[in-house]
Amino acid sequence: MLISLECHSCVEWLASAMAAFRRSQPNIDLDLRLGTSFDPLPSLCADAVDLIITSERAEAPGIMVEPLFRYHIVGLVPTGSTLAAKA
Repeated sequence: MLISLECHSCVEWLASAMAAFRRSQPNIDLDLRLGTSFDPLPSLCADAVDLIITSERAEAPGIMVEPLFRYHIVGLVPTGSTLAAKA
């Protein structure tokens, strides 16, 4: 199974999920393709990759989109920062 990953911050949780999958399914090979310039949707449609993990909601005919997580993007600043006083 070739997985395309656009979200590089997902590597940590995906690595542990892949390890668990490998233990439960030792006859299935997993490979990960990382890339910032790789356009995964045409590759998925051409059967060059099996799964895309992305933050984009790319919809196309014949493609199933399944949300994996619900998360919020947040910004962090020190409490003494002038930005911390802003709404």
